[in-house]
Amino acid sequence: TISESGPAPPDDFQAGSPAVYYDITTTAAFTGTVTVCLNYAGITFSGTPALFHYENAAWVNITQSVDAANQVVCGVTTSLSPFAMFSSARVNLAPTASAGGPYQVSEGGSVALAASGSDPEGRTLSYAWDLNNDGIFETTGANATFSAAIDGPASVTVAMQVTDDGQLSDVDTAIITIVNVPPAVGAITLASGPFLIGESVAPSVTFADPGTADRHTAVWSWGDGTPDTVQVVELGTRSASADHVYAAPGSFAVGVTVTDDDGGTGSTQVTRTVIYKLCLRYDPDRPVRAGATIPIRLQICTAAGDNLSSAQVPLHVVSNPIT
Repeated sequence: TISESGPAPPDDFQAGSPAVYYDITTTAAFTGTVTVCLNYAGITFSGTPALFHYENAAWVNITQSVDAANQVVCGVTTSLSPFAMFSSARVNLAPTASAGGPYQVSEGGSVALAASGSDPEGRTLSYAWDLNNDGIFETTGANATFSAAIDGPASVTVAMQVTDDGQLSDVDTAIITIVNVPPAVGAITLASGPFLIGESVAPSVTFADPGTADRHTAVWSWGDGTPDTVQVVELGTRSASADHVYAAPGSFAVGVTVTDDDGGTGSTQVTRTVIYKLCLRYDPDRPVRAGATIPIRLQICTAAGDNLSSAQVPLHVVSNPIT
């Protein structure tokens, strides 16, 4: 039989709305324990209901399981009558969330996020993160990983929600600073030389940058006092090349500095030697009479054969003539 009245609930507990008491009897004989399951559909509780059995003029909590989906609470007892369902009379207070941080990560990298929470009643807490700031807490767990597939420098906000087992929640946010990463410039590709005056010197280089949206400028320096060569690199391209013609001999540093649109720079250089071309002013293939003297005439010139000889540039023979 079911009644809306019965012995008062124990301290810190209260009946549901409406209050329901159950008097369960049987004419069957039994030994050991009995499992009693009651449905609480249509009854409103302040919290999770528990099943109580009245024993020796006192209510005893005999709850074994609560099936919230089917609204059924079960308990185990050794005797019958009476029974009632009560829930805690304590007011559930919301937990407090902490998303941690602030956090910092380089563009293209990832950073570990760690949340914490506290509950005034010591209830069980669950955690979830909103990593893309769309209002949906799609990543469960107190710990999460944020992938910075974002062009830096930038600042983004992530949110963390903590929920107690009474379904009260609190939300906290954290700032993640994304730091720009400068281009990483590889070694210059250039023939070992030496190069001739007037010959085209064509270096090239590749570089890496995790900022996929970054634009780059490559500035080539030649070491001979001529102006730098500025190259605007096409978006998405990670290579640069240039060419230069040296007008004088010497040892020159060929360098390149790659700068992204956020001011990050990377650079490298190599040293190459430039020399005169030696042009023959005689025909080495012309037949001569045995014992005759062969006049050897030379001049210094460019790669194209243009004469660069002058009194200011002495030419010395450093090996003996063939006899």
